[in-house]
Amino acid sequence: MSGFSTLPFNDRWNGGWAAEAEGHFEKLHEHLPSPPLRFGLDRPPLSWGVQNLPKFVAHSPDYLLPKAFVEIQGFGSKGILLKLGKLVELAKWDATHPVWFWLWSRPKEEGLWMPLDAAFELWDRQHGRIERLDTSNDTLRGKAALRVTSAKLPWGVYSAPV
Repeated sequence: MSGFSTLPFNDRWNGGWAAEAEGHFEKLHEHLPSPPLRFGLDRPPLSWGVQNLPKFVAHSPDYLLPKAFVEIQGFGSKGILLKLGKLVELAKWDATHPVWFWLWSRPKEEGLWMPLDAAFELWDRQHGRIERLDTSNDTLRGKAALRVTSAKLPWGVYSAPV
């Protein structure tokens, strides 16, 4: 059975994981006194030139709350992929305003909050399997990522930064 991770890059870029996770996030948090504001790039077409942007801009957080930036990621039964390069760029944003993840589990139909520091902690403690993701730039270099299963994530540990 094929999963999202086996799809070609263009299909993953335009695919439904991010849209699904963001849709759940918006629906669950639209009634806050200060609802989330869209902040980062919203998956522009690859032909737009995202690859030419500074990594700091390309990895800008998805949403803004009064107390935090929010990066949204969805994942399935294989767990979440935390890309080291993305975490490094988000750490630059975190230096100005806290960055939090909101992670959507499709199998559990549930989301969880996790600060950026907790993602780095998963890396530091190697609570997952390190993988090399192939890039679409025809080089032998890949992107380092940590695949973390749902069971290793901090479910119920953190409250929303609102």
